[in-house]
Amino acid sequence: MNALLSSRLRGSPTIACQSPPSVQVQAGRTSTLERLPAEVLLCIVSLLPTSSVACMSLTSKWNHEALFDQFDPKWRDNDTEKARFLRLLEEDLPEMMVCCSCNILYRWEKSSRYLCPNRHNRHDHTLLKRGAPWCFTHEPVLIYRNVVDAFLRGFAKGSRYGPQLEELNHTCQSNVVALFPEGVCINKTIDARVVRGKLLLHSVHNLSVSLLAQPSSPLISRVDLSQIVSNRLLSAIYKFTARIGCTHTPDRVPAVILYAFRLRVGCSGDRTRSLDLLSCGRCATDLRVRVELDCGGTCAQIEVEIWQSFGGRGSDNRDEAEDAHFSEEPMIDEPFDINHPPVRDLEKVFKGGVKGECAGLWSPNQPRSRQSWIQLWKWHYDPIMAQLRRYGVPCNDDRMPARIQDQALPLQW
Repeated sequence: MNALLSSRLRGSPTIACQSPPSVQVQAGRTSTLERLPAEVLLCIVSLLPTSSVACMSLTSKWNHEALFDQFDPKWRDNDTEKARFLRLLEEDLPEMMVCCSCNILYRWEKSSRYLCPNRHNRHDHTLLKRGAPWCFTHEPVLIYRNVVDAFLRGFAKGSRYGPQLEELNHTCQSNVVALFPEGVCINKTIDARVVRGKLLLHSVHNLSVSLLAQPSSPLISRVDLSQIVSNRLLSAIYKFTARIGCTHTPDRVPAVILYAFRLRVGCSGDRTRSLDLLSCGRCATDLRVRVELDCGGTCAQIEVEIWQSFGGRGSDNRDEAEDAHFSEEPMIDEPFDINHPPVRDLEKVFKGGVKGECAGLWSPNQPRSRQSWIQLWKWHYDPIMAQLRRYGVPCNDDRMPARIQDQALPLQW
């Protein structure tokens, strides 16, 4: 069957899979199934899944005519079997890749960024409404479900079947357009890994910020903090709003950086809790923020470390949080509780330290750990008014529900 499918399906960049084409076998070569009476053949295929019946119909003209009425060639209301049928065809065609959104096979090497050539058809590509941020200085800027599938297939079957993870692993300097006048770049490192058939990305973003207006300025005192934050730090961490993290948190990471800086310099305006690991309650993204002071307190070293899980190829190897990277629909079946800490730890999953499946995003019976929700933070800086606003401020007591409010934060600490 492999040779028959390969010779029949090679040819065009895209192949519609609406009805299986008939395949003419060589004269004198009759399979055992073709020698069976039609009634016996239909009895046998009644025990097979629809995708297997469709594949069997491709092996000969006789099978095609005998089995065509045994399945819906347009695969209406049977997405699972349609995906399995396309995946079976894909095994014989290393240069072709399945797009389960518009029901075609396409040549992944000749397609821009490994995406389906029909991706601009919003009516058919309902599963590709949104991409997850990957790297804003390299292609692809956004990573889509089909791109995830391409790398997972290449990892499992080799370079003939898909791109390799080495294309995702890289180090770069990203100069984000921001208010920071010095044009200091964010150093970024990305490491990709496949764990239990799922694609995970680990990225580290580093930024060094001088807190002195001039190199010869004297050492900083506590009374200078308001001017430092207003003129130097806020405009620098504004860079972290540009596609760093997931699509749900770009305006939250700077707020966490600012809070970590306040703890580092000893300000007591916020509660003294540990920002060890933050989880997004909307998608499979965990992150950690670190702020250190160097050079006698005149330079801030900012590091944002992010772990993201994009799931596997099959729907049975993905959860709602992983699908949420690519969907505009909110997670409503199992919403997270902002008053209970998350239990997911993608850092351990990436390192292979978690055995078995994760228990979920959160659990009311889970002991409190050094984890929190990134949804507790939101940040907006108005450079004209020199005003910092934060929405979603945690309360002062871990035992009380988190209150959501919008407040203007003073720059004079």
